[in-house]
Amino acid sequence: MALIPNPKPAIPPGLGPIADTVVSWGKWAVLAAGVVGLLICAMQIIIGRRNRNAMAADGVAGAVWVIGGLALAASAAGLVGVFIL
Repeated sequence: MALIPNPKPAIPPGLGPIADTVVSWGKWAVLAAGVVGLLICAMQIIIGRRNRNAMAADGVAGAVWVIGGLALAASAAGLVGVFIL
């Protein structure tokens, strides 16, 4: 039986710097969205402290989702590497 070829990923000529730029822009956008998201959640917690318990609870739940999203973004390259390489 012939083995199925499984070559390693290769960067097309000239595309490496462009791909690096796009990935770095994506990382920056995720970090900016994470900071804004955590600030909004903190504001909800602060405003909801008195007589607005649902808003404070939404802020805490939102913070958990934002932190989860940031953790996923931080591990994105490693996760993709597990499946590709």
